[in-house]
Amino acid sequence: MKKSKLIVITMGDPAGIGPEILNLWLKVADTGQDCFVLCASTGFLASKLPAWDGKVRPGIYLSGIEQKQKIKPGKVQAEAGRLSFACLAEAVGIVEINPGAILVTMPVSKEAWHKAGIRQLGHTDYLRDRAGVDAVLMFFHGEKFSMGLCTVHVPLSLVPGLITTGLILEKLRIIAASGMASGKKPIGVLGLNPHAGENGLMGREEFLVSEAIRLAEHEGISACGPLVPDTFFKTKADCYLALYHDQGLTPFKLVHGLSGANITLGLPYLRLSVTHGTAFGITGLGQADPAGFYYVLELARKLDFNRFQRVCCKTGH
Repeated sequence: MKKSKLIVITMGDPAGIGPEILNLWLKVADTGQDCFVLCASTGFLASKLPAWDGKVRPGIYLSGIEQKQKIKPGKVQAEAGRLSFACLAEAVGIVEINPGAILVTMPVSKEAWHKAGIRQLGHTDYLRDRAGVDAVLMFFHGEKFSMGLCTVHVPLSLVPGLITTGLILEKLRIIAASGMASGKKPIGVLGLNPHAGENGLMGREEFLVSEAIRLAEHEGISACGPLVPDTFFKTKADCYLALYHDQGLTPFKLVHGLSGANITLGLPYLRLSVTHGTAFGITGLGQADPAGFYYVLELARKLDFNRFQRVCCKTGH
């Protein structure tokens, strides 16, 4: 018999596309045996729930965060940043006291967080700091392939200086511990430079990749590389590890579109998110596409938390 799950959902930035997508979901939600908690602003709840005559479907519960100012759709604003952060904090609090609960987040604006005086750059940084873990990994799961990111939201000019053998090994350990790699095929690690550096002729970062793979293999982690970045997909692998943000996400989003999930590996619970942003440019125009959110929810309901019991990896462990 399938065990029911508790899935806690955040609204994301109230000025963005998240609330529109959630409203579409609320109209058709089939909770089955699972239980959902939606953490949203009181402004969103007041504007959307009248369509339900003040009722919420069985299996869906609400946790409202007080909204102090009116939100302008499609605009970066401090109040929206404060609300999206407060909804996230509320949701994490619920997940922390309910073992096995899953966190699903809608997109936030990093600029709005900054305007609200929030020091973390985004979801991943906040979740890592709050969980007290040394390292996490942004991991994108799709039907065709999955992709982890070694570095994330940093200027491209800083990436070469951040790439170290220790960092790559740390990310390989997190993937291996998470259960996202079956071990039947290696984890493919991309090189940084064109042609994977041509044995040092076009950069030496690939030597760091090779050393990290050697150390990982010594620990029983199957990995291969450095793979040539523009042909990595020809190497059959359980998943891949890109060295910087766009190197991994450009091919992933080209292949999967909205049908992918961002999973934060390294936390003591499962956190999934849509792969798109706040979409301020189409907010309020009736163009919201819930396909990505539906994919994430379906995956959250399928994933077995027991596979992730060992996911909390400390640096050097």
